[in-house]
Amino acid sequence: LLQIAPHAVPRHIELCIIDRLGQTKEVLMNLTLIPGTQSTVASIIDISERKRAEEQLKFLSHHDQLTGLYNRTFLNQEIQRLKRKNITGIIVCDVDGLKMVNDTMGHKAGDELLKAVARLLRDSFRQGDTVARIGGDEFLIIMPESDQAAVEDAGRRIRQAVAEYNRQNQGVPLMLSIGFAVSNEQRNTFTDLFKEADRRMYEEKLHHREEIHKKMQEALGKLNQPKEI
Repeated sequence: LLQIAPHAVPRHIELCIIDRLGQTKEVLMNLTLIPGTQSTVASIIDISERKRAEEQLKFLSHHDQLTGLYNRTFLNQEIQRLKRKNITGIIVCDVDGLKMVNDTMGHKAGDELLKAVARLLRDSFRQGDTVARIGGDEFLIIMPESDQAAVEDAGRRIRQAVAEYNRQNQGVPLMLSIGFAVSNEQRNTFTDLFKEADRRMYEEKLHHREEIHKKMQEALGKLNQPKEI
């Protein structure tokens, strides 16, 4: 190190090492010259716990605590980054009947439903897409460099996944209202896209409001029926 970079010492280097037990550890190596000599002293400090704590804090700052999806903080950063992209599609999903579930079955049942939605959405999209929880019962997906056909196909995947979930789970039904928008010459900002997707989502919710209420009421009524002894 001294031969190729004479002024490289003193310095601090973070490294990953494998110890004699085969465990990977994060370490901090401090390199210092002994005064009046060309000899170097190196001290190594295990910083694995500190690194894990830093990663956990970073994760929590960017993710929703209940679902593990991205939160609004990360979403705002992603929106700034995507300003350089040409075509972007977004999808807004709202969980139908969540208040009825919370009021009838309790918030624990509502939380389980939200976590099921998170898993379903996470599994329905590409690694490069951003899936975030932006409110109590509202989720948003950003699909960079996606055209109308790709976004519509993603909406169909969500509906198929919801149908499959309800087929396999006979408990609290999962119902989503979905709206989408794709950037074009008239809609080229995230705000414009979100307003359009949100408008379409609420139109769908209003169109199916009575059907949603009836289905949820029937399902919750069956779940709350007293069991025969």
